[in-house]
Amino acid sequence: STADGDGLMHCAALEECNFTVQAKDLDLNHKYNDGSNPGFQVSIVGTDGWAGEGRINSIVSTTSPVSISSISMESNDWEFIGNVDVTHLSSNVIMSEANVANKLSQADNVIVDGMTYTISPTGTFDGNSIPLASPYLGPTMLGLPLYKASKSCTTGTYTVKYTPSVRGSYFIDVTLPSMPEVQRVSTSVSPKSLSGFFSVDFSPYRTYSSRSNNIPFDATSEEFKTALESIDNIGTLEVSRHDCEDPSITCTWDVTFLEFAGDAELLEPDYSQLLGNDALVGVEQQVKGRQLQSISGFPYLLTVSPGQTDPMRTLAHGKGLVASTSGEISSFTIQPKDSFGNDRLPEQGADLFAVYIYPE
Repeated sequence: STADGDGLMHCAALEECNFTVQAKDLDLNHKYNDGSNPGFQVSIVGTDGWAGEGRINSIVSTTSPVSISSISMESNDWEFIGNVDVTHLSSNVIMSEANVANKLSQADNVIVDGMTYTISPTGTFDGNSIPLASPYLGPTMLGLPLYKASKSCTTGTYTVKYTPSVRGSYFIDVTLPSMPEVQRVSTSVSPKSLSGFFSVDFSPYRTYSSRSNNIPFDATSEEFKTALESIDNIGTLEVSRHDCEDPSITCTWDVTFLEFAGDAELLEPDYSQLLGNDALVGVEQQVKGRQLQSISGFPYLLTVSPGQTDPMRTLAHGKGLVASTSGEISSFTIQPKDSFGNDRLPEQGADLFAVYIYPE
């Protein structure tokens, strides 16, 4: 996934700025068929200047850098319409809920079961029956969610908006949360009568290998979990057992790595002590583990400049404000500030002030 927009690098205090995130799959394809948020997390934290010092209105009130909390992320062109009943190869879908005629029109793009379809300009379209320009290719099902998608390929993009208050430099980071690894371990035999036990080896972070305690062919979820957690540095696991009505034929355990960070090496089974004709233990990855990671190009360095000068916040100081001597030049200094108390910067150009001196 990537991002683009002026708000990645420049913003002014007290102004709303934005940038756009484009979701992509592992092969860098744009995800035009899905506008649901995959869990993007946005942080904007001060790193230099007033933002890095924790300085607010010239006062350092904390040793921590300033963080921008007013951040929103909105999905573009992705609207849930309702649930539909679908039939394989049918040229229309049926709304299973209230009439939606006011939400859709002919030639709109809609998403059903991850596939994009266009509402046909012909056919019966009464808000309950929705004609499709091409047949529905998915399986026959009831109650699938239907979404309205973009005609201009903006589905799958997300607009991030934020409003900074304190001038200085910030790091903007957009991350995807960590995802635990899930592996499936299954036993099989031909034709039946499994017995005995097996074990598995695990190599954490592709370093050394450690072996589990023995696992009975008919192990419960808790027995399987206890045996695997005897492996060095594998961490806490969650194990669920299924397809195990007759363990002498087959049994399956799904193993979720709750503490191990990132993509784990596959468990390596040793089934030399598993008895039965052609007795086997297979392992396959169900979900590839992922560490918390920034999307492509991040973090960005953001510069926040002070906003427009606010006379209610602007200050003046110096001896010339309270005393002067006849025939001598007196002076004082005006410090322009924006509405949040940020000192304006010299490179932002000079403000024009009118100074009046009245006799008391």
